[in-house]
Amino acid sequence: MEILLDTRIRDWVLLPMVFVVFMTGILRHFLFAMFDSEEKKDKEESEIQANFALARSKTLRENFMYLPERAFKVRKSYFSRPQTGFYEKSMPDNSTANMMNAMQDPSMMMGMMKKNLRTGISSMLLYGWVDSFCSGFILAKIPFSLTQKFKGMLQRGVVLSGLDVSYVSSLSWYFLLMFGMQGLYRFFLGDSDIDDTAIFTMGMGKGGAGAAAGMPGQPGPDFGKLFTSEKESLSIVHYFEGLQKVESHFIDKRYNQLMSEMSKSASEKKRQ
Repeated sequence: MEILLDTRIRDWVLLPMVFVVFMTGILRHFLFAMFDSEEKKDKEESEIQANFALARSKTLRENFMYLPERAFKVRKSYFSRPQTGFYEKSMPDNSTANMMNAMQDPSMMMGMMKKNLRTGISSMLLYGWVDSFCSGFILAKIPFSLTQKFKGMLQRGVVLSGLDVSYVSSLSWYFLLMFGMQGLYRFFLGDSDIDDTAIFTMGMGKGGAGAAAGMPGQPGPDFGKLFTSEKESLSIVHYFEGLQKVESHFIDKRYNQLMSEMSKSASEKKRQ
């Protein structure tokens, strides 16, 4: 069965749903950022400090010969001094083992539960708004044919047995928006942590796959191992002066250039 879609449904239902779902995600992003800003700020600052320290130590290893001996020893002591050196301090550990231990921490589990609860409540409120004000509309038509298996997914809330499968109802459009807005959020917000699909995927799969929906991403670098490796590399560096006899080197170089120029000018005079 073919039907003609009213343009007023597009203007007053389809486009407002896109706008409301998108702006709800943006608002949720900034609200979550207000709650989680302090914790993320402390973690980011410690990781930035660790990365800068590793970069400075590498630069010291590669260019130590251009420093005075005392300056090199002071910098080396700052990084690798026993017990009080920078590499002896506790730095952020993002290894897999540390992440697994952190996930067993009740406070971290409670934080993830609160985040999932906030996401779930906002998603349910948005679904209630769609179900109350936009239910029962046919909003769009997919420009290609589908099998009858997709009818239940694309025509939620509409019971018309003769309706073509390619038509999309308002409730199905809402779910498509929830799953399809992630790329748009990343475009406008950068590396956004908005994940509206987590509330729908929780509990799915085996081996706790659904429970991982609200957990942090891939573990970062293991700074403990990086610090140990850098400390060992720095400890085997033996100082030598790279600028020794640099004056005589430049004098000899300049002398050779002058002699070459003089010989060229003498040969040109002979030719004339």
